[in-house]
Amino acid sequence: MRKTEQYTTNKRYDALVKTLTEIGSFNEDTINERDDFQFQSFSDSVIMSTAATHTGLLHLLYLISNLSLRLLSNGLLMRGAIAKGKLHHDQFVMFGPAFLVAYNIETNIAKYPRVVLSREVYQDFRRLTPGLKFPQILLADDGPPYLHVFAGFKMLNEAPVTPDYLNSEEVLFAQTCQRSIQNLLDDSIHEPSHYEKLRWLAIYWNGTVASGAAADAPLKMIVLPVSRNV
Repeated sequence: MRKTEQYTTNKRYDALVKTLTEIGSFNEDTINERDDFQFQSFSDSVIMSTAATHTGLLHLLYLISNLSLRLLSNGLLMRGAIAKGKLHHDQFVMFGPAFLVAYNIETNIAKYPRVVLSREVYQDFRRLTPGLKFPQILLADDGPPYLHVFAGFKMLNEAPVTPDYLNSEEVLFAQTCQRSIQNLLDDSIHEPSHYEKLRWLAIYWNGTVASGAAADAPLKMIVLPVSRNV
């Protein structure tokens, strides 16, 4: 492994540990007050759960969006699923049919860097969120509903552009995510199975964040390698 590649790998590993530690610390602060939130991580997997309430679902969707974007800003992708059902989950033990449903969706349906909702969760979301700006759910071209983690970035790209706005923390963070997608996509061209996932993410970004944006908007299109002259 080259030194630059090893540095990048170590940097992403440190970012993953830092992000998961911060998300995990929410558990101590919110477990008794915010819908019995539980969090576990092992290997490259993360498990979150809340009580099956409206506020619990919204809390979970917010945390998943937050985690997904923070990982993306450090060059790490997240794929997952949200299911509803019986689950025993504490800091030591986690088991139940809801986990098996989520695992099956993540493995066989999600496929790309997205978080797919089960049928029951999607129905719950539709009942509780008329007119809600965040979070948002999209229906994929291949069918399943998934969490629209870029919804806030779309609104950033539609706001009036000023020098202060361009240097705001929110815009700079979104631009970091954009660079991550571009860099990961460019690096994936020699691995078709990985490239397919990054291409999906780039098209998702272009179709939701950058599509129809003004020329001076801060967030630009991801450039697909096949559209370049080589």
